[in-house]
Amino acid sequence: MWWTLRGPTRPLTYTALRAVLNRINARIGANITLHDLRHTLCLRLIEDLAITLVDAQQVMRHRRITTTSTYLRPRIDEVIARVHEHYTRPKPPPRPLTGWTYDPDDLADVFGNR
Repeated sequence: MWWTLRGPTRPLTYTALRAVLNRINARIGANITLHDLRHTLCLRLIEDLAITLVDAQQVMRHRRITTTSTYLRPRIDEVIARVHEHYTRPKPPPRPLTGWTYDPDDLADVFGNR
């Protein structure tokens, strides 16, 4: 996926990529790890409606689907937005009952003759 800039061109090893992240972290004052990048990848895969959970499992190389499914937790801002949308959505008008009436004989059986 990532290649070295210095020759000969070859794939970047785990150790080399970790060293790159350490230099970046020192420069910007962060603590980003390769696992953070992996975690972000899985979250983005799962958010994509065109990708199934099994697809994400295969990309992440998780042995069990339950491992991948732990990423299905919604973010709090998404939950708040959906609940807000639900309560601010206009309520549909009630549908009128057309073409249907009570049978007068049934009403007489229930309420008696008046």
